[in-house]
Amino acid sequence: MKHMTLNIVRLTIVVLSAFIGWSTAHAATTDIAPAPLANASTAVVKPNLMFILDDSRSMDRDYMPDYADGSYCKDLDSSLRDCAFGDPAYNSSSFNSVYYNPKVTYRPPVLYDGTSMQSYDTASEWGAVPNDGYGIQFSGSTNLVTSVPDIVWCQDSSPPSANRTRGDPNFATNECRQPVNNATGIWEHRSSTYDTRVAVTGSRPPYYYTTSLDPIEWCDARNTSGALLGFGTGVNPPASGVDSCSYKKDGSNPFNSNKFLYPKFGTWTRVDIVPSQPTYARAASRSDCSGAVGPSGCSYAE
Repeated sequence: MKHMTLNIVRLTIVVLSAFIGWSTAHAATTDIAPAPLANASTAVVKPNLMFILDDSRSMDRDYMPDYADGSYCKDLDSSLRDCAFGDPAYNSSSFNSVYYNPKVTYRPPVLYDGTSMQSYDTASEWGAVPNDGYGIQFSGSTNLVTSVPDIVWCQDSSPPSANRTRGDPNFATNECRQPVNNATGIWEHRSSTYDTRVAVTGSRPPYYYTTSLDPIEWCDARNTSGALLGFGTGVNPPASGVDSCSYKKDGSNPFNSNKFLYPKFGTWTRVDIVPSQPTYARAASRSDCSGAVGPSGCSYAE
């Protein structure tokens, strides 16, 4: 027994000695920089640059994040439908972060040498603004004064022309309705009566929607009746024993096992950008508006 124990000890010493010798032979001194490399010369820090282009299909999308075209828009019942252009959520930067945001100062695309491309910042140029500032992914142009896509919800697919022609006295009356009730701010349609999506004709100015909840909330329960059918309901921050909401989509309620799955938007306001309205709200982040920060600090042209 003693002989066996002695052999095991000897074997252990041999293995450890071999490991230590191997480690010593293969280890090298690490040269730690004595100063921040951000301030070092190129002689110290060699170029290490990766130029990556994303050519995936998502680069063609006009929405972000990826779920913005998901089932979060008003439908006939509590089962919400997929969102699309013309829906208040889709045409609001509060939900679709790449849609026009009135709080952002937009600049023209920049070339590789830092020079800016054409700005299209005068009225004479708004009639043919390129769909792609670089002319690579998309061709053609859009008249931003009269030809921005818009929709109404109608009783059938062939309503009277006047009901779907913006500017006509009968627009969005009788057989058609706009998604939001302008008087209440409630997103009412699609509904059981007005269930067919129809493109608006006539002069179609640019527009965007704002919501009373910005950022929007995500709830662990949804309304099963009433004007807000299908949309989220609950208190924020979450509380025990009641329907709750959070700003984090798909997060877990800390008081139970429920997930925050249903959007809560609040009430909506549609803003049409038209010459007949000379001023618009200005956020502090807008550097291109000449007026004061407030409800009328930006002009129509700005």
